[in-house]
Amino acid sequence: EGLVQSIAEGEGTQFTAMRENESQYGVQNKYWSGQMLELFRQAWEQVAVEQCAQDEFFKQVYDDLARFRADYDIWETNAFLPRRGK
Repeated sequence: EGLVQSIAEGEGTQFTAMRENESQYGVQNKYWSGQMLELFRQAWEQVAVEQCAQDEFFKQVYDDLARFRADYDIWETNAFLPRRGK
């Protein structure tokens, strides 16, 4: 119950903050392009490989995260309706 409430409250309050940031501070909400996201992914992978070689605990955590992401993909791919303009 607490988790459901937390998620609902978090999602339900974000639009107010986003609107205030736009109107009061001139913030523009945008998506990163696919090209930029791929560049970030490649840079992160390079850093992660280096860190895994230097730090066994980092490698353990990173490998666990990689397994989680692989399992998460099926949910992420199917959980949401397509966004407008995508």
